[in-house]
Amino acid sequence: MRWDLAGSSLGDSLKELGSSLGTRREIAGKKTGGLTVRLSEVAGVYRTMVGPPVPQNPGDDQRVSTGKLPRWRLDRPYHKLRVTTNG
Repeated sequence: MRWDLAGSSLGDSLKELGSSLGTRREIAGKKTGGLTVRLSEVAGVYRTMVGPPVPQNPGDDQRVSTGKLPRWRLDRPYHKLRVTTNG
């Protein structure tokens, strides 16, 4: 059996090449399967630490109230400005 410069064997049969490809796919499948399980575990732990999601504003003019309103309330959003002239 001879080896080329890239490190692959030049004497491998197609059957041998197929088995190595199958082995690679099997290893890759095991890695991704384990990763999927671990990600779901991490997500479960994160949910228990953080709690339920906070509701978002559904639209521009609608507001979501999450508790009591403040005790103070402004009738006007801006202060009255008085213009005087020195004259």
